[in-house]
Amino acid sequence: MRDSTLNCVVWLVCAAVISSCSALIHTDERQCKHDLDCVTAKLGTTCVDQVCIMEEECQGETCSMSNASASEGTCDTDKECKSAASPRCWNKKCVSNDVANRWICSDDQTIKGATVRYGFHIVDFLSRQPPNNVVARACRNSDVGCAEPVATFTDMDKTGHAQFELPTGFFGFFEVTSDSLPTVLYVTKPITRNTLNRDLPVLTPDTVQLLAGAVGYPYDSKKGLALLEALDCSDTPAGGIQFSIVGGSADQFYVVDQVPSRDAKISQYDVTNNTANGGFLNVPPGFVTFGAHLGVDGLQLGTFNARIRANAITFIDMHF
Repeated sequence: MRDSTLNCVVWLVCAAVISSCSALIHTDERQCKHDLDCVTAKLGTTCVDQVCIMEEECQGETCSMSNASASEGTCDTDKECKSAASPRCWNKKCVSNDVANRWICSDDQTIKGATVRYGFHIVDFLSRQPPNNVVARACRNSDVGCAEPVATFTDMDKTGHAQFELPTGFFGFFEVTSDSLPTVLYVTKPITRNTLNRDLPVLTPDTVQLLAGAVGYPYDSKKGLALLEALDCSDTPAGGIQFSIVGGSADQFYVVDQVPSRDAKISQYDVTNNTANGGFLNVPPGFVTFGAHLGVDGLQLGTFNARIRANAITFIDMHF
């Protein structure tokens, strides 16, 4: 759910019509936001102006970050982590302070009342305008078919600004129907504070075909499209993340400099648009478990189980 979607399509159209447009894409820019993005991506040791560089000489924490995602064995408490380079225990692995501070989150802004407000802006992927006939429903995870929605929004004013009042601690998903393809937004942690989320783009069948063509995959309308980001404790999308489907397969891509790439192996942070997207095309319908790792085959951040629908778009902002 990011503002880069329009720019992405502009590049897609450009690439499809004029092959020389690819010369304007600089894939070595905006690689990182944190040093850890560089380490986990094996692009360097330090993030300088969103570009990874390799320090020839380093000391202390900078050098120790080369082992930031490495484990010294299993653990249950910080006391079991003896190394100064990996003093914190997270997900039963000893990790560096940098990893722990970025990913071990506490919510100190919990609303005391019985309800919280939650909203997002529904826009067309291409035009950035609200689609017609928008209806959005908030559904509990246990209500797979959303037979008993917690709240419903109907866009009578045609602004696309969906607003919900939800029980504090709501944990579930949002179903959006409109003149575009059905769209699902998963919440991967309980909503405990008033939140105005970013844009939720909806796609037409033609736009999905354009996306598929840009990465060289045929699109099967009997399957679905999933778009993922890993968000740290500051709600910032993380570069250097490898997404996976646990026990399944689909056509994977990452968005690099606003263009989908089938060759990239990890997410790349785009500082201009504050994005770090990865995705899977042609995901078989049904319950699918998605995973996220720090770097290629690195420390597992976590997994999330989502229901994929045929010929529909599923957005998953992964919190851990």
